[in-house]
Amino acid sequence: MLLKHLYDFAHSRNILDDLAFAPKPIRWIIPLDRQGSLLGPGLIETEGERNRGKELLAPRTSLDKGVGGIAEFLADGLTSVFGLDTEPEKRLNEKQRQDRDNNNAKKCDHFWQQIQQALDETQLPALDALLSFHKQKKNPPAFLRYGQEADSPEPSEKPKWWVKTAAGPEKRLGPDQFTFQVEGELILLEDTAVRPYWQRAYASELSGQEAKARRGFCLVTGHANVSVASTHFPKIKGVPGTQSFGAAIVSFDKPAFSSYGFEQSLNAPVSTEAVSAYCHGLNALLSREEHSLSIGQTVLCFWARESETATNFVARMLKKPDPQAVADFIRTPWSGVDRSAARLDQFYSVTLSGNAGRVVIRHWMQTTVEEARENFAQWFRDLEIAQIGVPEQARKRKPKARAVDSSPLA
Repeated sequence: MLLKHLYDFAHSRNILDDLAFAPKPIRWIIPLDRQGSLLGPGLIETEGERNRGKELLAPRTSLDKGVGGIAEFLADGLTSVFGLDTEPEKRLNEKQRQDRDNNNAKKCDHFWQQIQQALDETQLPALDALLSFHKQKKNPPAFLRYGQEADSPEPSEKPKWWVKTAAGPEKRLGPDQFTFQVEGELILLEDTAVRPYWQRAYASELSGQEAKARRGFCLVTGHANVSVASTHFPKIKGVPGTQSFGAAIVSFDKPAFSSYGFEQSLNAPVSTEAVSAYCHGLNALLSREEHSLSIGQTVLCFWARESETATNFVARMLKKPDPQAVADFIRTPWSGVDRSAARLDQFYSVTLSGNAGRVVIRHWMQTTVEEARENFAQWFRDLEIAQIGVPEQARKRKPKARAVDSSPLA
């Protein structure tokens, strides 16, 4: 059962040890003084990959952001921090516009409510400066501008949000994240008082969800009388064809998918603990190069139950099959490997694609590490170009690895 194996993977790799924080690219730092006024002419841009900003360990909410009106703590986007619409001129009917505006306002309110709650508990002066900034800022603040490029705009150019940087020039705003710095000290995310506070707040979120949840039997773990998740969260991110905020493997969002009066995921009950484990487990696989491979509009995830060495071998052979290493492997596929352990260890792979809000399972395979390794050896043998009627030295040339679409594991 796929979900059970993902659940086991998350626990075996200690992925659930600290879910309160996750790496997040933060592009913009808002520098403030103790009174909440902006220090300097604009925002500080961090350096990161493809204009996404520096990756920092940021607080992560356990609440389902898909329901709307939910913001992250201390680091989030344009709407949460400033209450501004990312696409203010987007064509919507009256009801859609009203719903969108209401959701934007709720997200912003939730962001600043969390800052107030943190200040109430920690009495951290820097958080007081953030609230002062929020109370005195204009909407939009002076360092944000919506419109065309200031210098030589194209007549057909669509208006966008622009950020004034501390260095002077404006830069176009993407789906960027903002956070704060007070009096030129550490970025507030890195303050030693913030981390223990958020760990307590995150635990409180989880206990609140547990208390509200309906109790029942979990189809993944087999445990009875446990809190059952009404929706499966967090969303799965990184699958081609899905939305940027993620998608679900298990969902019941229409009456036709329900039965016996059950709503949403109560139709196939899974405990909140098991949902958290399998979702975080799959997200970990998708985010790690040694566990995933993109192939066109699909992504292949793979792992061995016990051995990371076996997983790393598969990743190396799929992504960078060095010709000499392939030749050595074909000749002695079990060199340096405990074959008796490989007979017992299990190897899993799942191929995923997306359909908007849903993750589609294209292929699922479970085998032993031994069989997977043997299939690899046979796959590379099938790729060899036979040398017929050529001199002996030609037959001794190193084989060249060729990329193919078919899987060597099946």
